[in-house]
Amino acid sequence: MKCPNCGTNHRKKEGPTCSCGYNFVFNPDNDKGLTDGKFDAVIRAASKEGTYHFTENQLFAAYCRRAAGRGGTSAVIFGLIVLVVVFFWLLQGFDVFSAPGGVNFVAGVFLVVGLVGFVKKVGGRWPKISKTQFHTYLERWRSGGHALDKLLTKPSLHDPPPQWPESDIYDYGVERILIVEHDLMVDELVLNGFHAQEKTLVFSENGYPNYIVERAQDLLKDSPDLPVYYIHDAVPAGTTPPGLAKASGLVGEDRPVVDLGLTEEDAAQIPGLKRVPKEEWGGRVPVDALAFMGLSTLLAAALVEGMAFTQLAAARDAAGADGGVSSFG
Repeated sequence: MKCPNCGTNHRKKEGPTCSCGYNFVFNPDNDKGLTDGKFDAVIRAASKEGTYHFTENQLFAAYCRRAAGRGGTSAVIFGLIVLVVVFFWLLQGFDVFSAPGGVNFVAGVFLVVGLVGFVKKVGGRWPKISKTQFHTYLERWRSGGHALDKLLTKPSLHDPPPQWPESDIYDYGVERILIVEHDLMVDELVLNGFHAQEKTLVFSENGYPNYIVERAQDLLKDSPDLPVYYIHDAVPAGTTPPGLAKASGLVGEDRPVVDLGLTEEDAAQIPGLKRVPKEEWGGRVPVDALAFMGLSTLLAAALVEGMAFTQLAAARDAAGADGGVSSFG
Protein backbone atom coordinates (compact mmCIF):
# COMPACT_ATOMS: atom_id res chain seq x y z
CA MET A 1 0.00 0.00 0.00
CA LYS A 2 1.29 3.44 -0.87
CA CYS A 3 1.14 5.95 1.95
CA PRO A 4 -0.78 9.10 0.91
CA ASN A 5 1.24 11.12 3.40
CA CYS A 6 4.85 10.29 2.52
CA GLY A 7 4.58 8.17 -0.62
CA THR A 8 6.28 5.14 0.94
CA ASN A 9 5.27 1.71 -0.32
CA HIS A 10 4.05 0.29 2.98
CA ARG A 11 3.78 -3.49 3.25
CA LYS A 12 0.60 -4.80 4.84
CA LYS A 13 2.54 -7.11 7.14
CA GLU A 14 4.10 -4.05 8.75
CA GLY A 15 0.77 -3.14 10.34
CA PRO A 16 -1.74 -0.31 9.91
CA THR A 17 0.69 2.53 10.68
CA CYS A 18 3.29 3.89 8.28
CA SER A 19 6.81 4.80 9.45
CA CYS A 20 5.81 8.46 9.01
CA GLY A 21 3.01 8.02 11.54
CA TYR A 22 0.13 7.86 9.05
CA ASN A 23 -2.64 5.46 10.13
CA PHE A 24 -4.20 3.56 7.25
CA VAL A 25 -8.01 3.49 7.14
CA PHE A 26 -8.47 0.75 4.56
CA ASN A 27 -7.10 -2.74 4.16
CA PRO A 28 -7.35 -3.84 0.51
CA ASP A 29 -7.78 -7.47 1.58
CA ASN A 30 -10.87 -6.64 3.64
CA ASP A 31 -12.18 -3.65 1.70
CA LYS A 32 -12.55 -5.03 -1.83
CA GLY A 33 -9.17 -3.71 -2.94
CA LEU A 34 -9.83 -0.16 -1.78
CA THR A 35 -6.76 1.66 -0.46
CA ASP A 36 -6.13 4.96 1.26
CA GLY A 37 -4.28 6.15 -1.81
CA LYS A 38 -7.27 5.50 -4.06
CA PHE A 39 -9.69 7.20 -1.69
CA ASP A 40 -7.39 10.19 -1.34
CA ALA A 41 -7.12 10.41 -5.14
CA VAL A 42 -10.92 10.54 -5.46
CA ILE A 43 -11.13 13.36 -2.90
CA ARG A 44 -8.45 15.33 -4.73
CA ALA A 45 -10.30 14.82 -8.00
CA ALA A 46 -13.68 15.91 -6.60
CA SER A 47 -12.18 19.01 -4.99
CA LYS A 48 -9.77 19.80 -7.83
CA GLU A 49 -6.80 19.43 -5.45
CA GLY A 50 -8.61 21.25 -2.64
CA THR A 51 -9.81 24.15 -4.78
CA TYR A 52 -13.58 23.62 -4.75
CA HIS A 53 -16.29 22.67 -2.31
CA PHE A 54 -18.01 19.45 -3.35
CA THR A 55 -20.91 17.19 -2.40
CA GLU A 56 -20.99 13.50 -1.53
CA ASN A 57 -22.72 12.88 -4.86
CA GLN A 58 -19.72 14.37 -6.65
CA LEU A 59 -17.33 12.32 -4.55
CA PHE A 60 -19.18 9.07 -5.24
CA ALA A 61 -19.48 9.88 -8.94
CA ALA A 62 -15.74 10.61 -9.12
CA TYR A 63 -15.11 7.19 -7.61
CA CYS A 64 -17.51 5.48 -10.03
CA ARG A 65 -15.82 7.03 -13.05
CA ARG A 66 -12.53 5.55 -11.92
CA ALA A 67 -14.04 2.17 -11.11
CA ALA A 68 -15.59 2.06 -14.58
CA GLY A 69 -12.51 3.17 -16.46
CA ARG A 70 -9.38 1.74 -14.86
CA GLY A 71 -7.99 -1.75 -14.68
CA GLY A 72 -11.25 -3.26 -15.81
CA THR A 73 -12.43 -5.20 -18.82
CA SER A 74 -9.62 -4.13 -21.16
CA ALA A 75 -6.95 -5.39 -18.77
CA VAL A 76 -8.70 -8.73 -18.32
CA ILE A 77 -9.15 -9.19 -22.08
CA PHE A 78 -5.50 -8.36 -22.73
CA GLY A 79 -4.35 -10.80 -20.06
CA LEU A 80 -6.57 -13.56 -21.42
CA ILE A 81 -5.19 -13.02 -24.93
CA VAL A 82 -1.66 -13.40 -23.60
CA LEU A 83 -2.55 -16.59 -21.73
CA VAL A 84 -4.35 -18.08 -24.76
CA VAL A 85 -1.36 -17.34 -27.02
CA VAL A 86 1.03 -18.97 -24.53
CA PHE A 87 -1.30 -21.96 -24.17
CA PHE A 88 -1.37 -22.59 -27.92
CA TRP A 89 2.39 -22.16 -28.12
CA LEU A 90 2.78 -24.89 -25.56
CA LEU A 91 0.34 -27.16 -27.40
CA GLN A 92 2.44 -26.74 -30.53
CA GLY A 93 5.55 -27.67 -28.60
CA PHE A 94 6.94 -24.14 -28.83
CA ASP A 95 9.47 -23.47 -26.08
CA VAL A 96 10.13 -19.76 -25.72
CA PHE A 97 13.27 -20.45 -23.76
CA SER A 98 14.88 -22.61 -26.40
CA ALA A 99 13.59 -20.94 -29.56
CA PRO A 100 16.25 -19.52 -31.85
CA GLY A 101 17.70 -16.03 -31.35
CA GLY A 102 15.28 -13.24 -32.21
CA VAL A 103 12.17 -15.41 -31.85
CA ASN A 104 13.27 -16.38 -28.35
CA PHE A 105 13.83 -12.75 -27.36
CA VAL A 106 10.56 -11.39 -28.81
CA ALA A 107 8.46 -14.22 -27.41
CA GLY A 108 10.08 -13.92 -23.99
CA VAL A 109 9.54 -10.17 -23.82
CA PHE A 110 5.95 -10.53 -24.99
CA LEU A 111 5.25 -13.19 -22.37
CA VAL A 112 6.89 -11.38 -19.45
CA VAL A 113 5.50 -7.92 -20.23
CA GLY A 114 2.04 -9.31 -20.89
CA LEU A 115 1.84 -11.29 -17.68
CA VAL A 116 3.32 -8.52 -15.55
CA GLY A 117 0.95 -5.97 -17.08
CA PHE A 118 -2.01 -8.26 -16.55
CA VAL A 119 -1.20 -8.86 -12.88
CA LYS A 120 -0.51 -5.17 -12.31
CA LYS A 121 -3.69 -3.99 -14.00
CA VAL A 122 -5.99 -6.52 -12.37
CA GLY A 123 -4.34 -5.97 -9.02
CA GLY A 124 -4.90 -2.23 -9.36
CA ARG A 125 -8.58 -2.42 -10.16
CA TRP A 126 -10.98 -0.03 -8.48
CA PRO A 127 -13.74 -2.16 -6.90
CA LYS A 128 -17.29 -1.30 -7.86
CA ILE A 129 -19.26 -0.49 -4.72
CA SER A 130 -22.74 0.79 -3.94
CA LYS A 131 -23.55 4.32 -2.86
CA THR A 132 -24.45 2.97 0.59
CA GLN A 133 -21.14 1.17 0.92
CA PHE A 134 -19.29 4.26 -0.28
CA HIS A 135 -20.99 6.34 2.42
CA THR A 136 -19.81 3.82 5.00
CA TYR A 137 -16.24 4.12 3.69
CA LEU A 138 -16.53 7.91 3.74
CA GLU A 139 -17.58 7.87 7.40
CA ARG A 140 -14.66 5.59 8.21
CA TRP A 141 -12.33 8.02 6.46
CA ARG A 142 -13.67 10.93 8.47
CA SER A 143 -13.64 9.04 11.77
CA GLY A 144 -10.03 8.13 11.01
CA GLY A 145 -9.11 11.76 11.52
CA HIS A 146 -8.99 12.85 7.88
CA ALA A 147 -10.34 16.38 7.52
CA LEU A 148 -12.68 17.05 4.62
CA ASP A 149 -13.03 20.81 4.82
CA LYS A 150 -14.42 21.14 1.30
CA LEU A 151 -17.09 18.45 1.66
CA LEU A 152 -20.58 19.94 1.91
CA THR A 153 -22.79 17.88 4.21
CA LYS A 154 -25.62 20.26 5.07
CA PRO A 155 -26.86 23.73 4.06
CA SER A 156 -25.02 26.47 5.93
CA LEU A 157 -26.22 29.74 4.39
CA HIS A 158 -29.43 30.25 6.35
CA ASP A 159 -27.97 33.58 7.46
CA PRO A 160 -25.65 35.81 5.45
CA PRO A 161 -22.07 34.67 6.12
CA PRO A 162 -20.50 37.22 8.50
CA GLN A 163 -17.26 37.31 6.53
CA TRP A 164 -19.03 38.50 3.40
CA PRO A 165 -19.69 42.19 2.77
CA GLU A 166 -23.24 43.02 1.73
CA SER A 167 -22.00 44.03 -1.71
CA ASP A 168 -20.89 40.45 -2.39
CA ILE A 169 -24.34 39.10 -1.57
CA TYR A 170 -26.49 41.69 -3.30
CA ASP A 171 -24.60 44.08 -5.55
CA TYR A 172 -22.50 42.04 -8.00
CA GLY A 173 -24.74 43.14 -10.85
CA VAL A 174 -27.40 40.42 -10.97
CA GLU A 175 -28.27 39.53 -14.56
CA ARG A 176 -30.38 36.45 -13.95
CA ILE A 177 -31.94 34.25 -11.27
CA LEU A 178 -31.26 30.54 -10.88
CA ILE A 179 -33.47 28.25 -8.80
CA VAL A 180 -32.05 24.83 -7.91
CA GLU A 181 -33.77 21.68 -6.68
CA HIS A 182 -31.66 21.00 -3.60
CA ASP A 183 -30.58 23.37 -0.83
CA LEU A 184 -27.05 21.97 -0.82
CA MET A 185 -26.59 22.98 -4.45
CA VAL A 186 -27.00 26.61 -3.36
CA ASP A 187 -24.05 26.20 -1.01
CA GLU A 188 -21.92 24.61 -3.69
CA LEU A 189 -22.55 27.31 -6.27
CA VAL A 190 -22.24 30.20 -3.82
CA LEU A 191 -19.26 28.97 -1.79
CA ASN A 192 -17.39 28.26 -5.03
CA GLY A 193 -18.13 31.78 -6.26
CA PHE A 194 -20.33 30.80 -9.20
CA HIS A 195 -23.04 33.32 -8.24
CA ALA A 196 -20.68 36.31 -8.39
CA GLN A 197 -18.72 35.13 -11.42
CA GLU A 198 -21.88 34.56 -13.46
CA LYS A 199 -23.84 37.47 -11.88
CA THR A 200 -26.58 35.07 -10.90
CA LEU A 201 -28.80 35.13 -7.81
CA VAL A 202 -29.12 31.52 -6.58
CA PHE A 203 -31.65 29.95 -4.24
CA SER A 204 -33.53 26.66 -3.95
CA GLU A 205 -37.09 25.64 -4.71
CA ASN A 206 -37.53 25.26 -0.93
CA GLY A 207 -37.02 29.00 -0.46
CA TYR A 208 -33.46 28.65 0.85
CA PRO A 209 -31.92 30.96 1.80
CA ASN A 210 -34.89 33.16 2.60
CA TYR A 211 -32.99 36.46 2.47
CA ILE A 212 -31.92 35.71 -1.12
CA VAL A 213 -35.48 34.81 -2.15
CA GLU A 214 -36.69 38.14 -0.77
CA ARG A 215 -33.96 39.95 -2.67
CA ALA A 216 -34.92 38.12 -5.86
CA GLN A 217 -38.56 39.08 -5.49
CA ASP A 218 -37.57 42.74 -5.06
CA LEU A 219 -35.35 42.57 -8.14
CA LEU A 220 -38.15 41.05 -10.19
CA LYS A 221 -40.47 43.90 -9.26
CA ASP A 222 -37.91 46.42 -10.48
CA SER A 223 -36.73 44.36 -13.48
CA PRO A 224 -39.67 42.49 -15.03
CA ASP A 225 -37.45 41.14 -17.84
CA LEU A 226 -34.91 39.53 -15.51
CA PRO A 227 -34.68 35.88 -16.71
CA VAL A 228 -35.37 33.04 -14.28
CA TYR A 229 -33.92 29.54 -14.73
CA TYR A 230 -34.32 26.19 -12.98
CA ILE A 231 -32.00 23.15 -12.73
CA HIS A 232 -32.79 19.77 -11.22
CA ASP A 233 -31.90 16.09 -11.12
CA ALA A 234 -32.62 13.97 -14.20
CA VAL A 235 -36.20 13.35 -15.27
CA PRO A 236 -37.50 11.59 -18.40
CA ALA A 237 -37.35 13.86 -21.44
CA GLY A 238 -40.61 15.67 -22.06
CA THR A 239 -41.85 15.40 -18.46
CA THR A 240 -42.31 18.21 -15.96
CA PRO A 241 -39.77 18.15 -13.12
CA PRO A 242 -41.46 17.61 -9.74
CA GLY A 243 -40.25 20.88 -8.21
CA LEU A 244 -40.97 23.26 -11.07
CA ALA A 245 -44.28 24.36 -9.61
CA LYS A 246 -42.62 25.17 -6.27
CA ALA A 247 -39.88 27.08 -8.04
CA SER A 248 -42.39 29.09 -10.07
CA GLY A 249 -44.36 29.93 -6.95
CA LEU A 250 -41.35 31.73 -5.46
CA VAL A 251 -41.15 34.23 -8.34
CA GLY A 252 -44.80 34.50 -9.28
CA GLU A 253 -46.98 32.10 -11.24
CA ASP A 254 -47.21 34.50 -14.19
CA ARG A 255 -43.44 34.75 -14.62
CA PRO A 256 -41.84 32.23 -17.03
CA VAL A 257 -39.21 29.93 -15.56
CA VAL A 258 -36.87 28.31 -18.10
CA ASP A 259 -36.20 24.63 -17.33
CA LEU A 260 -32.52 24.01 -18.14
CA GLY A 261 -32.53 20.29 -17.22
CA LEU A 262 -31.31 17.71 -16.31
CA THR A 263 -33.09 15.06 -18.41
CA GLU A 264 -32.28 11.38 -18.73
CA GLU A 265 -31.21 12.14 -22.31
CA ASP A 266 -28.69 14.68 -21.00
CA ALA A 267 -27.36 12.16 -18.48
CA ALA A 268 -26.80 9.66 -21.29
CA GLN A 269 -24.92 12.20 -23.45
CA ILE A 270 -22.76 14.20 -21.07
CA PRO A 271 -19.41 12.39 -20.71
CA GLY A 272 -19.11 13.17 -17.01
CA LEU A 273 -22.38 11.33 -16.33
CA LYS A 274 -22.13 8.40 -18.70
CA ARG A 275 -20.20 6.18 -16.29
CA VAL A 276 -22.13 6.85 -13.10
CA PRO A 277 -24.54 4.10 -11.98
CA LYS A 278 -27.97 5.65 -12.45
CA GLU A 279 -29.64 2.93 -10.42
CA GLU A 280 -27.80 4.11 -7.30
CA TRP A 281 -30.02 7.21 -7.32
CA GLY A 282 -33.20 5.38 -8.30
CA GLY A 283 -32.71 6.44 -11.92
CA ARG A 284 -32.72 10.17 -11.11
CA VAL A 285 -29.09 11.05 -11.75
CA PRO A 286 -28.31 14.12 -9.64
CA VAL A 287 -27.02 17.17 -11.46
CA ASP A 288 -24.18 17.36 -8.94
CA ALA A 289 -22.88 13.99 -10.08
CA LEU A 290 -20.91 16.17 -12.48
CA ALA A 291 -17.61 17.47 -11.13
CA PHE A 292 -17.91 21.13 -10.22
CA MET A 293 -15.75 22.32 -13.13
CA GLY A 294 -17.91 20.41 -15.61
CA LEU A 295 -21.12 21.48 -13.92
CA SER A 296 -20.17 25.15 -13.74
CA THR A 297 -19.01 25.21 -17.37
CA LEU A 298 -22.21 23.56 -18.61
CA LEU A 299 -24.43 25.69 -16.41
CA ALA A 300 -22.71 28.95 -17.31
CA ALA A 301 -23.09 28.20 -21.03
CA ALA A 302 -26.78 27.31 -20.57
CA LEU A 303 -27.44 30.54 -18.65
CA VAL A 304 -25.66 32.74 -21.17
CA GLU A 305 -27.42 31.13 -24.12
CA GLY A 306 -30.75 30.77 -22.31
CA MET A 307 -30.90 27.16 -23.49
CA ALA A 308 -31.68 23.87 -21.79
CA PHE A 309 -28.80 21.43 -21.57
CA THR A 310 -30.24 19.29 -24.38
CA GLN A 311 -30.75 22.30 -26.66
CA LEU A 312 -27.26 23.55 -25.86
CA ALA A 313 -25.73 20.21 -26.81
CA ALA A 314 -27.70 20.15 -30.08
CA ALA A 315 -26.64 23.71 -30.92
CA ARG A 316 -23.00 22.96 -30.28
CA ASP A 317 -23.16 19.76 -32.31
CA ALA A 318 -24.66 21.72 -35.19
CA ALA A 319 -21.82 24.22 -34.92
CA GLY A 320 -19.25 21.41 -34.87
CA ALA A 321 -18.02 22.36 -31.41
CA ASP A 322 -15.93 19.42 -30.19
CA GLY A 323 -18.73 16.89 -30.17
CA GLY A 324 -21.22 19.05 -28.33
CA VAL A 325 -20.90 18.57 -24.60
CA SER A 326 -17.56 16.80 -24.45
CA SER A 327 -15.98 19.67 -22.54
CA PHE A 328 -18.49 19.33 -19.74
CA GLY A 329 -17.29 15.94 -18.45
